[in-house]
Amino acid sequence: MREAVSEIKKVAKKDPLFGAEGVIRLMEKIWPALEHVDSSSGALGSAVNKALDALIPIIINGPADEKMRGK
Repeated sequence: MREAVSEIKKVAKKDPLFGAEGVIRLMEKIWPALEHVDSSSGALGSAVNKALDALIPIIINGPADEKMRGK
């Protein structure tokens, strides 16, 4: 997860729109995989929350108009 976050942040610095797309693709991949996982220690949930905290600003700041964001 850390490696994915690091790579997306690196890409977003050069191309904010492509970085935002990377965040969305990662979220699309991890959500179904984690949706039904029971992490009683909380480690998995904590890792995902840290990743999302780091990546959501990339989506918010992505230079996309309303039409593109709707897609």
